[in-house]
Amino acid sequence: MKTLLNLLSLFVLFPHILCAQNKKTGYVRLTGTVTGRTATVMYLSYSDENKKRHNYKSRVKNKAFYFELQLKSPVDAWLMRDGKPKSENESYASEIFLSPGTMTVDVEGNHFDRAKITGSAMQNDLDGLQELMKPTNKVKDSLYNELFKVEAAGNTPKNHTAHVKIASQIDKYNEHGKHIDYNFISTHPSSYLSAYLLDNYVAGRTLPLDSAYAFYNSFASAVKSSIAGLSVKNNLDQRKISAVGSMAPLFSKTDVAGRSLNLKSFIGKHYLILEFWGSYCVPQREETRHLKQLYNKYHSKGLEVIGISFDFSKKEWETAIANDSTAIWHHVRARNAGDDGLWGLYDIQGLPPSLFILIDNNGRIAGRYRGKANFDLKKHGEGNMADLDKKVHEIMGADDKK
Repeated sequence: MKTLLNLLSLFVLFPHILCAQNKKTGYVRLTGTVTGRTATVMYLSYSDENKKRHNYKSRVKNKAFYFELQLKSPVDAWLMRDGKPKSENESYASEIFLSPGTMTVDVEGNHFDRAKITGSAMQNDLDGLQELMKPTNKVKDSLYNELFKVEAAGNTPKNHTAHVKIASQIDKYNEHGKHIDYNFISTHPSSYLSAYLLDNYVAGRTLPLDSAYAFYNSFASAVKSSIAGLSVKNNLDQRKISAVGSMAPLFSKTDVAGRSLNLKSFIGKHYLILEFWGSYCVPQREETRHLKQLYNKYHSKGLEVIGISFDFSKKEWETAIANDSTAIWHHVRARNAGDDGLWGLYDIQGLPPSLFILIDNNGRIAGRYRGKANFDLKKHGEGNMADLDKKVHEIMGADDKK
């Protein structure tokens, strides 16, 4: 009977125990002190996997502050104080990795860059990684100081040569730093920091798509389902939608003449180049003229072009088409009625230079090409204008042989 009563009491208490556990699950309790110049308010801010910003505020009392919030996973956040730095030697904000549990942060009033943070495994991982980066960063800082001195000395042939040499060395150490990060990601698949590092490289298109997926697929399930992990997946899937070999995302727009243009109507009939451009950039206009030569050469063999402009001004868009004599092909404006969804749909990642996407007659993306790019196109899964010319020639030549 005594055992039965004990069991009954457990059943009565069990819901309350569950509630207590659920209340604690995912909670961050951050206590901190800020010394030196008095701060009256502290702010804490982070973005979730949907890029929604979450902001918190805490009044400073007796140089102490306190935050309590619930998270689904560890997250990258910013801790800030009120006011503005009064000199370049002061910093009023610090990046902080929040982890469920009890955390502390101690800040010397005007030097948030030196904040002492405890209670976060993710923060510990970052501290360890930064320690590994110290030798590389020390050399980079020295090189940047040299570069600034050269720039301050004026733009002479001698200084230009020195500038190029130093910039090349900085690039080498930047690449070395990337590989330190890559090694951390590959050897720490259960660290939430790995997801944040990967997300930065995926968003910046530093990694080829297959390499990025390989890193992501190695992650522990908890890391994959974290805020950063979900962001990585979203960014990877977004890139995959318009990667070479994928079916071209369909869209419908109103063209420059006011008629409806639907990409679907071209599929199965033509080879197609989508040109993403803007009249506001002179180099892009040169690339458009290059495209006109390609179009004039192969249009009779089935090549079509749709120019997709990111101009805000309809008048400037129409004027550029007239001045460049490109009314020979189709034109739409991505910003029709405030819509710039094509930017994300086709993973534009900035203009200039222009982006050209070649679509075969089955609607599959056959290639992505840039104009005069100042980044490594191969890492981006793209080619240059010469590669575009070569590919179109191969396709049209193959058609001639059928």
